[in-house]
Amino acid sequence: DGKCANTGNASQLTKEQMGTSSNIVAFNKNSSSLADVGYMNNTRYTYNSKNMTSSQTILSNSSMSTSTSYNYYYSDSYEYRNSSYYMNTPTQYTWIDNYESLVGKYTCRSTSSSGYCSSLSYVVKAEENRMYYITISSGKGLSDSGYEETITFSDNINDNGNGTYTLSNPVTIEKKDWYTNYGSYKNYYTCGSNEVTCSTSNIKYITSTSNTSITYILGSNWNRYGNSFTWDGTSYTLVDTIDVKDLSQLGVLNNKHYTCFNSSGVCSELNYIYYGTSDPYYIKLTGGKSVEDALNEMLYNEDVNTNDSIIKSAIDNWYSNNMTQYTNYLEDTVWCNDRSMDNQRSNGWNPNGGSTSTTLDFKSNGNLSNLTCQNRNDRFSVNKENGNGVLRYPVGLITRQEQNLAYNGSYNPRSPLASGNYYWDLSPGRFNDRDAIGYYVIPGGSYGSSYVTNSNGVRPAVSLRTGIEYVSGDGSSDTPYIIDMDS
Repeated sequence: DGKCANTGNASQLTKEQMGTSSNIVAFNKNSSSLADVGYMNNTRYTYNSKNMTSSQTILSNSSMSTSTSYNYYYSDSYEYRNSSYYMNTPTQYTWIDNYESLVGKYTCRSTSSSGYCSSLSYVVKAEENRMYYITISSGKGLSDSGYEETITFSDNINDNGNGTYTLSNPVTIEKKDWYTNYGSYKNYYTCGSNEVTCSTSNIKYITSTSNTSITYILGSNWNRYGNSFTWDGTSYTLVDTIDVKDLSQLGVLNNKHYTCFNSSGVCSELNYIYYGTSDPYYIKLTGGKSVEDALNEMLYNEDVNTNDSIIKSAIDNWYSNNMTQYTNYLEDTVWCNDRSMDNQRSNGWNPNGGSTSTTLDFKSNGNLSNLTCQNRNDRFSVNKENGNGVLRYPVGLITRQEQNLAYNGSYNPRSPLASGNYYWDLSPGRFNDRDAIGYYVIPGGSYGSSYVTNSNGVRPAVSLRTGIEYVSGDGSSDTPYIIDMDS
């Protein structure tokens, strides 16, 4: 009859109309690829991450007080049997009266007189309100590597050429002194013990220190990075390379995003780091492909619009069951899913100067008013004359630019966009370290953003063809729009 309700719940599709299990739906079923911002998509390169840093506790500590709950049992020696440490002749002491004499003793840090535990603490320093100790476990003792009372560092190393490194200027300190000296050993090397020679899998480059621990990168993660590569049909070889131990150095990878995650720079599967400092996020490349190839396959190639998003399938289901009889009254207009970048030069997907600390922003993140849709593949339409020609029906969603132009900066329940509910628009937002993010309209008509796998309402839009005339109504449920369908 030419009437429709255009506000509140009535302005959004129901689960029955969309053929879904809920009245709110995700934009896409995945968010782990750039491709997932698409109203339609095809090839997906998903994010991967690599933990490059680890930590080692040098000196544990715990607060102490006069409470009886801190009157632990102690011993000068122990035995290890049946997967537990048994203290010999455990004796209970009050901490506040005896703490200075407890240095050099073992304790389960328990008030139980049983005297056994799965891990044992050796007291190396005591203060009135704090105990400092070394924890031993799994049958290890203070003579075992990593559990000693001392630890050795060096500001340089020698590569022995056989998979081992030697600390060239070793400095050995007592662990009980760590909490006063820890600031001196950032950017030093250690085997994590008092050893001076260790293997690639044990040598550690210290990136930061605290009063209880070190954060480090193992020698097995000291990798080669390159600006480009060659491909011989089987293997990638990095070109214009640097060898890096610490990725947290500001800008160190801005022109060296490619890596094999090894020290040779040769591999059959290449990795491109687009984000992250200490622990990088990257995509995997094979068959001689580059990051430019991956971007084209995810965002720009002719075949990028192959698979429907969840929201497109929902809208098409509604249209096919409710709107096909009105198609002749509708314009085949362009619905813009603009996947071009707003910060193409500066984000980490640019191999020549892009920062691995800058996320990718799509055009709508910075463009609030320009309605131009840059790439033909992003201009969704039924016919190819004015767009990409991949739609089944002349229906879509509004864009963030249209939302912004309609919103007057204050809550406006009269706005056709202020439906009182949350619903998706068509504009991609950004891709952070691991997730695609899209925009939606909030109840007052402004905008929000969220992962494309989150759920919002669906409020499809159509465009009346030229010549259709408005008759009356304000779009409310009481006085819906009425149009002259015979004009």
